[in-house]
Order: sequence, then structure tokens, then C-alpha cells
Amino acid sequence: MKVDWESLKERLLSACPSSCFYKVYLNIQSSAPSPSPVYLLKFWCFDQRGSLHDVTKVLCELEMLIQRVKVMPTPDGRVLDLFFIMDCLDLLHTKKRRDDICEHLMAALGDYECSSRTRVRGQ
Repeated sequence: MKVDWESLKERLLSACPSSCFYKVYLNIQSSAPSPSPVYLLKFWCFDQRGSLHDVTKVLCELEMLIQRVKVMPTPDGRVLDLFFIMDCLDLLHTKKRRDDICEHLMAALGDYECSSRTRVRGQ
């Protein structure tokens, strides 16, 4: 949203008597939050058509930002998916949030054998 400050000032001056008008200076400091850490989600399951889509959909529904995905199929019919993710809710450091993500992933993939693990990238 773009604000026309000069126009706003003119409207305020015309609506207020000059004796009531005070100059106000805003000291806007950068209050941008520090970026959320990048987590590595390792997801291991049998390779099935659409599984990458299903996992991606679950992560987006859980308000995760996916920065990068690496998919590594294995000769025995399994696949290891590495998701580099950030949590928009900034709660992924809690066990409850990690467990919640794993439960949603297991539910999305049904009865297929799968496992997942989450940790801060680089640890």
C-alpha cells in the first residue's frame, strides 16, 4: 500500500486548527524478525507415484516453506526425500510440532511403510 504523505498532511492541516496541530516524528526501527532456521526433514518410504506431491501438500498445509528438495531413489524400491524447510509458525524446535508433522505425513501416505525425522540443518 502506497501512502501519499503530503496529501495526508494537507488534509490533516485543513481539518485541524493550527493551534491543535503538533509535529509528530516517528522513529521506526527495523523490527524485522530474524529468519527462522532451516530444518532438514528426512523422509524415507517406498517409492510410490504421487508421494512427493502428497508430502509437499502436507508441508504446505502445515505452513512450512520448502526451500529445496532432494530425491534419492534406491535400488530396493524405496526413496529418500530430503526437504530443507522453514516453519512459518516458528515452532519446529518443539517436539510437539515435529510429532504433529510426522503424524500428518504418515496419515497422508496411508499404510505405506515410511519414517521421517526433522533436525536443524547442519547439526
